[in-house]
Amino acid sequence: MRSAKHNSAIILVLAMMLFASSGAAKTDARLSVYLPRQVTVEGNALRLANLAVLSGADDLKESAGKIDMGKITAEGQKLVIDRRTIMSRLASNGIDTAQVDLKGAKQISVRRSEQEVTAEQLIEKAGTYLKNIPGNAIVTKFEALRSPDSVIIPGESEWTRLSCRQGRIDTNTQKEVLVDIISDGEKVETVSVHFRPRYKRSRIIAKADVEKGKRLTPDNIKLETYLDNTPEPKNWKAPFGYIARKPLSKGEQVKQNYITAPKPEVVIKRNQTLVIKVQTPGLLITTMGKALDDGAVGQTIKVRNVDSGRILVTKVSEDGTVSPVF
Repeated sequence: MRSAKHNSAIILVLAMMLFASSGAAKTDARLSVYLPRQVTVEGNALRLANLAVLSGADDLKESAGKIDMGKITAEGQKLVIDRRTIMSRLASNGIDTAQVDLKGAKQISVRRSEQEVTAEQLIEKAGTYLKNIPGNAIVTKFEALRSPDSVIIPGESEWTRLSCRQGRIDTNTQKEVLVDIISDGEKVETVSVHFRPRYKRSRIIAKADVEKGKRLTPDNIKLETYLDNTPEPKNWKAPFGYIARKPLSKGEQVKQNYITAPKPEVVIKRNQTLVIKVQTPGLLITTMGKALDDGAVGQTIKVRNVDSGRILVTKVSEDGTVSPVF
C-alpha cells in the first residue's frame, strides 16, 4: 500500500516537472526585431528579413522573415516603415505580438540599391564632347537649353561610363548630343542633351560725344566683347577711320548704320594731264592723256588720249597713272 502511494507521488512530481518544462519552453519562445534607421535593399520586393535583424526562436524568425513589407515601385523611391506597421504585419501573419520585442529605431527608411547618373554629369560630358570637335573652336561657351532628367540604374554597377555622339541637330544656333549610358558593357539608356552655342562678339561703344562727319578713332570709340547666339561675321574689323553719319553720345553703342566708310582720296583731278600706261610681259607703252573725271585709286575714269583724241575707260593706279580697261 505504501509502495503504491509512493509510486503515485513520484508520477505526480514528474508530471508537474514536465508541465513546468513545457510552460517554460512556451514562455521562452520570443522574437526580437531590431530596426536600423536606414537600409538599402536589392530588388523591388521587401521582406522583413531584409529590413530588420531578427533573433529568437527559429520557427518565429523563419515565419517573420518571409512577411511581405511592400514594394518599391519607382526609381529613387524611399519608403518609411514604422513600428506600428511592422507589428500589424506580424499580427496579420499569425504571430502573437506579445511574443515580439521591438528594438532599435522608431522607423526604417528603405531605399533600393541603385546608381544615379545626374543631370550635371550628362551636361558636363556632352559639353566636353562638343568642345573637342575641331569645327566648334569658334564657340566660346555651350549653354544647355534645359536640364535632362537624371537616370537611375538599378543595383550597384562595377563599371558605368558615358559615351557621346552627334545628334540630328547641328547648326550654329543649336546642337544636340546623344549620351549613351553603358553599365557593365551594356547600353542602359540614351539621353538627348541640347545646347545653345555662345560666341564671343565685339561691339563699338562711343568713349566720348562724336559729331556727325567726324572720323572714328581709338580716342573716341572703344571695343567691348560680349556673348551672342551667332558668330562674328568673317573678316570683321574695328571701324577705325570710318565716318559718323549721325551725332553719337558718350556710352552709346555704335551700330553699323550709324557709320559709313570714308570716301577714297582723290589722286586725279578732272582736266589733269596724266600718263596712260599699257603694260604686258616684256612690253611697256606709255602716252599722255587728259582726265575727264576725278578719280581715286582703284576707280575707273574716262581719259582722252592727247595724240588720237580717243576717249578711253581707265583704272587709276596708286602711282597716279591710268591703265585702259579692256
